[in-house]
Amino acid sequence: FSEKLQKFYIGQTDNPEWRLQQHNALGNHNWTRNGNPWLVFLIIPCSTRTAALAFEKFLKRRISF
Repeated sequence: FSEKLQKFYIGQTDNPEWRLQQHNALGNHNWTRNGNPWLVFLIIPCSTRTAALAFEKFLKRRISF
């Protein structure tokens, strides 16, 4: 979550700590660079990457940014 933008970022990774660090690195990613610092709001473990990707797609279709 970015307090600055009042927006959520939804994504999947097998290393949330590393991914958060990457998103908070200035200028590293187009969509996330203006929202620093990003905060972890929720982590939902999935049994497989396929399941994680499907769940990410499900959330992105149902949440308005």
